[in-house]
Amino acid sequence: MFEVVRPKAEERERREFIAALRDRRWGDFSAIFRPFWGTGGEMGDWDAELINLLPDSVRVFASAGAGFDWADVKLLGEKGRLLSYSLTASQSTDVRF
Repeated sequence: MFEVVRPKAEERERREFIAALRDRRWGDFSAIFRPFWGTGGEMGDWDAELINLLPDSVRVFASAGAGFDWADVKLLGEKGRLLSYSLTASQSTDVRF
């Protein structure tokens, strides 16, 4: 069983999102989905500032859209995260680092 948590738009703004991760507002979650830039780029780039705040329980980092130049894939890999991104709802690619 799992629970899907979708933070409100205000909670996805980078400053508030960082505060929520620091405060462990969502506990020890195991996966995170970054919305497409057009509808959810509020968090900005997934750099060390954000990645280092993810709980150790996170194993899957999924993203809408193409490419992964917005994320520090080396750091995600060092932390043992599986990066998954999707070009469309029917086509997806998983990259393990």
